[in-house]
Amino acid sequence: MNKVKILLVDDEKIVTEDLSIMLEGHDFHVETTVSYSEAIELLTIKYYDILITDMILAEFSGIKLIEFATTNKRIFGSILITGYSDENSIIKATNLGVNEILKKPFSSEALLGAIDKILRKKEKEEQKELISKKLEVEKNILIEELNKKVKNSLKIIGESPKLISALRKAEILSKHQLNCLIGGESGTGKQLLAKYIHMLGPRKSKPFIEVNCASISVSLFEAEFFGYKKGAFTNATEAHAGFFEVANGGILFLDEITEIPMEIQAKLLTAVEKGVIRRVGDTKEIKIDVQIIAATNQDVDSLVEQNKIRRDLYHRISQGILILPPLRERGNDIKILLEYYLDLYENEFNKKAKKIDDELWEKIINYSWPGNIRQFTNFVKKWVLFGESTLETNTESLFEEEKGVPKPETILTFDFIDGTFSEIEKVKELLINRIIDKYNGNKSRAARHLGITYQGLLKMLKKFNEGKSE
Repeated sequence: MNKVKILLVDDEKIVTEDLSIMLEGHDFHVETTVSYSEAIELLTIKYYDILITDMILAEFSGIKLIEFATTNKRIFGSILITGYSDENSIIKATNLGVNEILKKPFSSEALLGAIDKILRKKEKEEQKELISKKLEVEKNILIEELNKKVKNSLKIIGESPKLISALRKAEILSKHQLNCLIGGESGTGKQLLAKYIHMLGPRKSKPFIEVNCASISVSLFEAEFFGYKKGAFTNATEAHAGFFEVANGGILFLDEITEIPMEIQAKLLTAVEKGVIRRVGDTKEIKIDVQIIAATNQDVDSLVEQNKIRRDLYHRISQGILILPPLRERGNDIKILLEYYLDLYENEFNKKAKKIDDELWEKIINYSWPGNIRQFTNFVKKWVLFGESTLETNTESLFEEEKGVPKPETILTFDFIDGTFSEIEKVKELLINRIIDKYNGNKSRAARHLGITYQGLLKMLKKFNEGKSE
């Protein structure tokens, strides 16, 4: 075990000699000097566990020496010896973090006690550091294991050229941390691809914050994205960090980005361009470093022309464009996916699925799968669970999943008397309310079903309510 190193500084040589003999007798390694400048030289090239110095030295004060050693991290602890009661000097020494101040005359027991106190503190901090390093290593191992598990759970199955092209682009975008726009029909796996980019890139240990833009009301967009200061508006009883702050250093995934109102898109553009945000009600700017991944189930090429997204914002977030193909365009991937998910759900449910015969297989490969991967996985899950028992082997019923719109003739029927505009409005209201009920009150899905924007749906509902109050 290495001896404790002590530097002893006093301009009276007899004092340094006496103290040195006493300390070495207790198995400490002691170096002495009577010169301030020599002490500085020693502290420049060596590290000491403890510095013991007189307050008054010929060239400078001992406090000045402790300040140099502490600032340059050349010592762990310090003991100041003084024969005076200079209150200002003692306050300064305390502020510097001097461990002990011994007034002359002091006993050897007092000095040894002060040294022991410092060494016990040092031992505790070293143990703390060891534990911290151990925890850091364990945390990194855990993160690596979790990353492997996440990576396995983020398997994007298939070998169709369009899918492989999207995955290769995703790898490049993740490596260079570029903003990107993911296009594709509902259920094609846009969220999964966004997480795949996060997993592959240098931001994988940083936050991945997912925002469904269609689920946020217009009045709350700014507060949710940029946060707000305490007292910024009624009920703002506490300060609140927005999505950008929470995602800082990581990735902000904006699903259904076309649902963001144009006025908010302008503020979103400023945040992306300048890398700063400002909370609602605050004047202070906050620096942010966020990679944006946006997604839409609408035609990417026509977003700007249809005024779904600002042109300048589009260019900012589309440094890379990834288009996920619908399942019906992925050819042999259906067979690969079927084998994968049959195995997955058989293991998950500990149940052997009924064999898929030629007739069912023919229907599977010729079906359009409007709900894409989401619908397909639900189909396989149902087949594993019910294909041989509780569910009648009526293959058509297995495909009735997330088709979107029921057959028009089954939605509702009306007998028009005069065909007036007021009656047409009532029909529209009834139709919209039934579609909202179909999706259990989810207005975002209802809007997609009706082929209108989320904001458009809200305006129509507001109009209906205003008509009733008149």
